[in-house]
Amino acid sequence: MSFISVFDVMGPNMIGPSSSHTAGAARIAYLAQKMINGPLAKVEFILYGSFARTYHGHGTDRALLGGIMGFSTDDMRIRNSFEIATENGLKYSFTPNEEETDIHPNTVDIIMTNTAGQEMTIRGESLGGGKVHITQINHVEVDFTGEYSAIIVVQKDVPGVVAWITSCLSDRRVNIAFMRLFRESKGHTAYTIVESDGKLPEEIADTIRQNEHVLDVRTDVIVFKEVFYMDFKNANELLTLCEEQNISISEVMRNREIITGECPAKEADQKMARVLEIMKEAARSPIEKPIRSMGGLIGGEAQKLAQHSASGQGLCGELLEKAITYAMATLETNASMGLIVASPTAGSAGIVPGLLLAFQEVYHFSDKEIQQVLFNAGAVGYLAMVLHLLWQRLPLLNLWVELLSNVWMPPQQSL
Repeated sequence: MSFISVFDVMGPNMIGPSSSHTAGAARIAYLAQKMINGPLAKVEFILYGSFARTYHGHGTDRALLGGIMGFSTDDMRIRNSFEIATENGLKYSFTPNEEETDIHPNTVDIIMTNTAGQEMTIRGESLGGGKVHITQINHVEVDFTGEYSAIIVVQKDVPGVVAWITSCLSDRRVNIAFMRLFRESKGHTAYTIVESDGKLPEEIADTIRQNEHVLDVRTDVIVFKEVFYMDFKNANELLTLCEEQNISISEVMRNREIITGECPAKEADQKMARVLEIMKEAARSPIEKPIRSMGGLIGGEAQKLAQHSASGQGLCGELLEKAITYAMATLETNASMGLIVASPTAGSAGIVPGLLLAFQEVYHFSDKEIQQVLFNAGAVGYLAMVLHLLWQRLPLLNLWVELLSNVWMPPQQSL
C-alpha cells in the first residue's frame, strides 16, 4: 500500500467546488500537457458521464483549461482560465458526450494540438479526492496515475527497445517501482511507462532517445510523489507508537511525515501552517464580503448568521454558533470557486475549520496548537482511508455482504 501523506487527508489545497470535478479535472489536464511537446495552439475537451452534465456548474471547464495551461489545483488563476487562455491565444472547446455510458462517470478526452501541428489525445478519469487515472494515450490503453516520477517512452514495437530503456536506467542507478508496456498492435507504436520512487537524472531522456526506434521521451510527467511505507495500520498500532515514544498522536503523524514521507521538519510545519491559513481565509472572507455561488443559489448566509449571533439572539451558544457560521462561510467560498482545503473532501470542507476556528476564538488557542490538532485529525482521517483501501481489496467479501444485506435487510417503512 502506498504512503498516504497527512496532506492527502488534510488536502488537497484546491479551488472549489469539487475535489472530483475541479481538483481531479485540473490534475488530468496538468498531466496531459506534460505529455506533449508544447506550447499548445488548440485543445478540445470531450466530457463524459457527470462531467458532461455538470461541467459548467462545477467549474470543471475552468479547471481543465487551467490544468492544460500548467496551473496547480490551488492556483487562483483557475477562476479566470477562460480569459487567460484567450489572452495567450489558446483555442479551446468543450463537447459533452452523454451517449457513451459504459465509462467511468468522471471521464474526459483531451485532444491537444501544439504549435508545430502535432496532435495527441489523452483520456483521464477523476477518482475522487483529487486522485486521477490516465487510461489512454492516443487511443492506446494505458495505466498511469502521475503519482511517481515517471518516464514515458514512445517507440516502435520492435525487439530490443525495452532492454535498451532498462539498461539506460540501470547504468544511472534508477530504481524502477513499476514498468509497463502498452501498444496498439504488434510492430506498431508502443508506450513504455516507467515509474520510479526516486529522482530521475536530468540527462536520462537524451540517453534513451539515442536508440533509433525511440520516437519521443517525456520525463517530467508527475503531479505529486508517493513512496512505499506504512508505519501503522490501525488505532492500536498508533497508540503503541505513542506509548513507546512517549509522544502525542499529532507528534506521531508529524514525525511520520518527516521520516516516512521524506519531508523536512520545516517544510512539514510550513505546509500545515498553509493549510490553516487557507482555512481561515475561506471561513472568514465571506462573512466580511459575501460572494454568490456559481449557480447563484447561496451567498450571504454566513454574514447573516454572524450578524444574528452578534445581536445576542442566538440559540446555540457562542461556540456552536461560531462553528456553524464558519462552516457555512467555507461552503460559500467553495461554491464560488474560492480556495479551500478538501478535508477530507471539498463537499465537507467546512466542518474542520468551522470547529477549530470556533474553539480557537472561544478558548484562545494559538495557531501552533491548532496545527497540532490538524496533525491529530489527519491521523484519524488516515485510519479511515486505510480501512477504506483495505475494504476495496476484499471484493468477494464485499459481494457477500451486499448479497446478505439484500436478503436479510427488512423493507423500509414509509413515513
